[in-house]
Amino acid sequence: MEVVFLFSAERDLQEAYNWVEEHRQGREQFFLQDVELSLEHIRGFPLIGRLYRGRYRRLLIPRYPFGIFYVAESNRIVIHAILDLRQDPESFESAFPNKEYSTLICLLAGLMRFGNQFSFQLNRRLAGGYGATTSGVGEGRVGVAA
Repeated sequence: MEVVFLFSAERDLQEAYNWVEEHRQGREQFFLQDVELSLEHIRGFPLIGRLYRGRYRRLLIPRYPFGIFYVAESNRIVIHAILDLRQDPESFESAFPNKEYSTLICLLAGLMRFGNQFSFQLNRRLAGGYGATTSGVGEGRVGVAA
């Protein structure tokens, strides 16, 4: 199963690595091995992490104060964040958008995908194609030819 990192999760991983580099000097390679092992566990057993909130799951990275937050989809694993678990949980909110927000983002992405096609059709209609007249275009109206 494919494992995909969101850009924010890649940034989180770099911050976690920097923390290990600063506070546990000489353990950076072990940290990366533990992260890779955790990702292999997630890849092999997508439901291994405990449910955290909604569809988000959390798997702890052994020996380090970090957790991998992810969503198991039907054909891939999406890593949303790698967070320092010593933080106040309220600070995690930005990493986990609510369902309505996620739905809105998907809707907007769909509109953007079809927006160019819609714009082309609308411009053609305004230019006189498809039986439309251009009278009243300045006022935001499109009249249909009889």
